[in-house]
Amino acid sequence: MDGHVERVAAGTASTKQGPLAGVRAICFEHMLQGPLASLLLSELGADVIKIEPLDGSVERKLTGRGQWVNGRTVLDLTVNRGKRSLAINLKDPRAKEIIHKLLETTDILTHNFRPGVMERLGFGYDELAPRFPKLVYGAASGYGEDGPYRHRPGQDLLVQAMSGFMYLQGRREDPPVPLGCALIDVHSGTLLALGCCAALIQQRATGKGQKIAVDLLASAFHLQFEPAAYSLNSNAPMIRGDGNLADPYHHAPYGVYATTDGYLAISTNDMGKLAACLASVERIDVPLDMASEETFALRNETRAKIARVIARKSCAEWMEIFAPAGVWAEPVRAAGPGFRDDPQVVHRGLVVNVPGPSPVDVLRIPITTETSTLSGPGDDAPFPGENSADILAELGFATADIRAFQNEGVVGVRKPME
Repeated sequence: MDGHVERVAAGTASTKQGPLAGVRAICFEHMLQGPLASLLLSELGADVIKIEPLDGSVERKLTGRGQWVNGRTVLDLTVNRGKRSLAINLKDPRAKEIIHKLLETTDILTHNFRPGVMERLGFGYDELAPRFPKLVYGAASGYGEDGPYRHRPGQDLLVQAMSGFMYLQGRREDPPVPLGCALIDVHSGTLLALGCCAALIQQRATGKGQKIAVDLLASAFHLQFEPAAYSLNSNAPMIRGDGNLADPYHHAPYGVYATTDGYLAISTNDMGKLAACLASVERIDVPLDMASEETFALRNETRAKIARVIARKSCAEWMEIFAPAGVWAEPVRAAGPGFRDDPQVVHRGLVVNVPGPSPVDVLRIPITTETSTLSGPGDDAPFPGENSADILAELGFATADIRAFQNEGVVGVRKPME
């Protein structure tokens, strides 16, 4: 954890700052889609209470690259930071009393269980809304809460495949290429947080809550809105780009080009400027009208000419030529450990260190505001049930009741009770 990393002091539910300070969210969550949504709410200042099984939610046990920090997974420490944990057996009838008491002081409820699970547990929207009319209820699923696919297992990689998202990646002549990150989980979780915030604004104005629903499939299609727009309005299939071009609907040079020492991404540009820069190595004849159908029809010929010239210099040499001329280009680089030392990353404070028994470096929420100070990553991620006793005490349960709940397997309490 060396390098330029900002240190962020721990926060508590009562001291958190940000646009959502004073808002409470209880989140029935696991894996990425739900936890990412509540992470955004937490970093915007909300008091997020993670509702999870007695032995912890499943993402706490998943290791990426086999990495552990003091016996905990990096994913656990990253996605559960800044939250409080209530470990509870939701199948025990007494859990309903606890959750209902918690809902009396809750603004937002989120979950990412399969359709029907919350209803079977007694926490579906139709059951809760009459008793808690101000509640904003956010439901996230794989394929939606109804329809022929509602019971399919929703997972990022599977939805990448089913939605056609995976097929758009890579070159036309290659097999489908999955993304190197769970982009659809992240996007769906972001949409869930956005929808809940929008519903909360309306609740403040009308006094009425509502249900918000998102799913991975719709989120995957939403990410493809640009190619989908071209396809839907031309009856042409969404296909991958040719060769090194990024997609099948932009003019050349929009794509990635090999240099002597790496790769250079070249975006949409004034072709006159680009041609003038390339002329320092070789003068080539390329169409200059980027709006014409004729230019688009010549895109493969144009990109081949450009590729031939770009291959003769290094990335740094081309950037020295392109940058002063206003040509849009950037070297392709891996976002590995070294990116934390990038001057802009350092300036923005995008990498922060969350202190605690298991310190971990994380990416800060990519939102800034002038009106308040965001809470930042907050506390080290809690252990399952670390905050159970405190939360139950806040709800008015006596110490003896909390002990009984723990002894009888209703709740998990990690910290020893005084």
